[in-house]
Amino acid sequence: MFRFHRGFVLLAACMAAFCADVHAAGVRDGFESPELSSLWTDMRIDARDYRFVAEPVREGRQALEITLQPGAKRGLGKNGIQTERAELTDADHLRSSLGEEAWYAFSFYIPDDVTIPEGRVVFAQWKQACADCTLKHHPIVSLRLRSGMLRVYVQNGAQKMVLYKKRHSLQGRWTDVVFGLKPKVDDDGMLRVFINDEQVVAYDGPFGYAEDKPEVYFKMGLYRDANPHPMRIIIDDYRRGKYRDEVAAQPK
Repeated sequence: MFRFHRGFVLLAACMAAFCADVHAAGVRDGFESPELSSLWTDMRIDARDYRFVAEPVREGRQALEITLQPGAKRGLGKNGIQTERAELTDADHLRSSLGEEAWYAFSFYIPDDVTIPEGRVVFAQWKQACADCTLKHHPIVSLRLRSGMLRVYVQNGAQKMVLYKKRHSLQGRWTDVVFGLKPKVDDDGMLRVFINDEQVVAYDGPFGYAEDKPEVYFKMGLYRDANPHPMRIIIDDYRRGKYRDEVAAQPK
């Protein structure tokens, strides 16, 4: 019994150390495998809604194509509007904490033949784990498109701030994004955003929810108000690290 207990403790310690090393050293996913890697959970996307494609790709041999079908993972937004989603969610061991700096980078491509709705389409969002999930709190940071304008939102309690809003030509080309965030509910918070190598957000100040759990998780893909038209997005070259240097793109 003692040997089993000791072995279990050693195994748990090794697993914790492994996860810490992965988190500290940074992780990358070029979606080169035939299946989703252990970096992701598929709880917010139907299996029929993603596949690996050989073109277009940002790096390597293949990328991940996500197709949001009308009615997929239907829900009800905080404003009472019907929503639908096809999003990857990062695995539990990659969750960060309030006050912890984390950097994320990825590239996305919207085909020319896709009908982009005028309503909101969220490409990436960082959510704080809810203490009372009936409150349906907004993401603390999000990258979204509305009325042709690419926007970056940050949420501090009940206050929503638009830190960036600009019209971008997104179809038929790759868009590279980098987010660095350290969410805190006091003045020590930090958010940096780069789009196609241009810094578009440099925010220092509070964001997050004091009443929620101090855990932050990441989602990317497509989330939108209900719409009758399918929508596709291709994602490639995902990177995650503790520092900006760890998510730097490889030389082209």
